[in-house]
Amino acid sequence: MSKAASSNEDRFHADDLLYERFGRRLEDDHSGEFVAISLEGETIVGADDIAVLQQALHRFGSGNFAFRRIGEAALGKWRRSSWG
Repeated sequence: MSKAASSNEDRFHADDLLYERFGRRLEDDHSGEFVAISLEGETIVGADDIAVLQQALHRFGSGNFAFRRIGEAALGKWRRSSWG
């Protein structure tokens, strides 16, 4: 496994831990919405994924939060679009 792949796996694991600790409790009231969870456990929740992501980037900074849809398993990797 390459160093980059190992680093990504570590990040996915850390994001899963943040979700388990701080996001799981949101499932009853916010299932299907999006959550950004800071490394300290602060959360931003909303129905608009772009708005939540923009707020998280502004508030927590790039790379300092986990992001996912509440109540759904993480996909495990991001894909870069071929058109841009």
